Amino acid sequence: ILRFKQQAGLLDPSYRATPMSPKETEAMIQNRKQEREDALEMAMQGLVLVQNNNNVLPLTKEPQKILVTGPTRDSLSCQSGGWTIDWQGGRPNQDFTYGSTVRQALEDVSKSGMEWTILEKCGTNIVGLDCGGDGDGDSIDEAAQVAAQVDTVLVCIGEEAYAEKPGDLHSLDLVPGQVELVRRLREANAKAKIIVIYFGGRTRLLGDIPTLADAVLVAFLPGPDAGKVVMNVLTGSYNPSGRLPITYPKYQDGSGAPYLHPVSEMCTQSDYENQPLPHYGLAPSCEVQ
Repeated sequence: ILRFKQQAGLLDPSYRATPMSPKETEAMIQNRKQEREDALEMAMQGLVLVQNNNNVLPLTKEPQKILVTGPTRDSLSCQSGGWTIDWQGGRPNQDFTYGSTVRQALEDVSKSGMEWTILEKCGTNIVGLDCGGDGDGDSIDEAAQVAAQVDTVLVCIGEEAYAEKPGDLHSLDLVPGQVELVRRLREANAKAKIIVIYFGGRTRLLGDIPTLADAVLVAFLPGPDAGKVVMNVLTGSYNPSGRLPITYPKYQDGSGAPYLHPVSEMCTQSDYENQPLPHYGLAPSCEVQ
């Protein structure tokens, strides 16, 4: 790194921080705007719609009640990852200079002409426990009660920010509380559209979530503007084209997830079903007709 900096002239005595002229400042601001637009476009291209049963996406513009819940629904840190601002990344939203969470973006869309009524309940925190300290709506029970009254449920799940050794896992299982949240929401309302948005940078076992949900979006770690990214897909403004670069196995041993070979019946055993879901390369669509 030092050699590269030397070659680039960054270590030269003449290279030092000097005040920028107004023209240089304006140019820097414009460049940052373009960089943010580019980052937003890359995030949209990277989002993968792995399930869209009965074409529930995009959402209709008709009046409806929407519940947004889950531990990553309002966290810029969880949607950005462990190298955001500092090591391990676990910063509160106010430490970010820009961005939009799924909750914020959903409320913005509802105020821009959509006749949507937005309701919010925490449901569970990032480690699968009650959201103690959040005040109203701090349990799965309360989220389920609200879910019984709505048309659509957005469930934002995933991992807390992590980096390097502190992020190592002993189990691939997503924390049970998050899976339980989705299960209880489905039990509370069999007719509601349940859309799961997963934020995380690695494979986790999703359990029964794919069978409980109507649609599943794997957003990975799209950055601070993740809310806009997700809303563009949910409203049909953007047709997701991303394909999964990894396979999400069904079991801890990774069975059913072959390496350098298409998924086939050879990936299963006679005593249990172990087809992975979702699998590498999967990319359904929700293009508006």
